[in-house]
Amino acid sequence: MSDENEERLGAGMPLIDSLKLLAQYAPLLLRLQAIANEPDAYHRAVAIVELLKWAAAKTEGTHLDDDAVQYLQNILASAEGKAFFDWIVKTVEVTA
Repeated sequence: MSDENEERLGAGMPLIDSLKLLAQYAPLLLRLQAIANEPDAYHRAVAIVELLKWAAAKTEGTHLDDDAVQYLQNILASAEGKAFFDWIVKTVEVTA
């Protein structure tokens, strides 16, 4: 890795700062693990939306991403949203 990339990616970061960053993003890692371990496509999609919701809450200056993810979560949680998701999965599986 070049010095420029090390600086940009934080490879030269002091250990205490690295640990703080790890603690701050531990919820992201746990959500990624839950997504990877979920065998059901619908529940995996719900977990992905939860991850997106967590990430959207990290941004400042705009609530557009928070609102969009909330709408997506509401749609996915509805009976029509689940039926639409199931239809998409079945359609993709048939064509794949």
